[in-house]
Amino acid sequence: TLINNKINQESDSYKKHFLNLMLVTKRPKNWDVVISEYILSIDKNSFYLLDVLNALKAEYEYSYTSTGNVNKIAGLIKLCNGKHSLILKNLSIKSANSLPDTVLPERLV
Repeated sequence: TLINNKINQESDSYKKHFLNLMLVTKRPKNWDVVISEYILSIDKNSFYLLDVLNALKAEYEYSYTSTGNVNKIAGLIKLCNGKHSLILKNLSIKSANSLPDTVLPERLV
């Protein structure tokens, strides 16, 4: 998509971060793959990781979306938590899904 192409071309880290946050909220085709790659590319103690985590938590709690997207958001939240706390040996969505659901916020919708 257009946003994916712009993210790949962008060299400014803030602009790249903002575009990734837009992907979290708009969720075009293959958005979860792009976001998981972004999560894996940023530092485990960065503001950007916390900001992506907070955006994902807000979407998980409040967004009206399909069950499939809720599961993708949950996996990405677990990936953020696993990366930050270094719980996961292999950082991937599959290994992140092995984390307990206690890291997920309560779904309010």
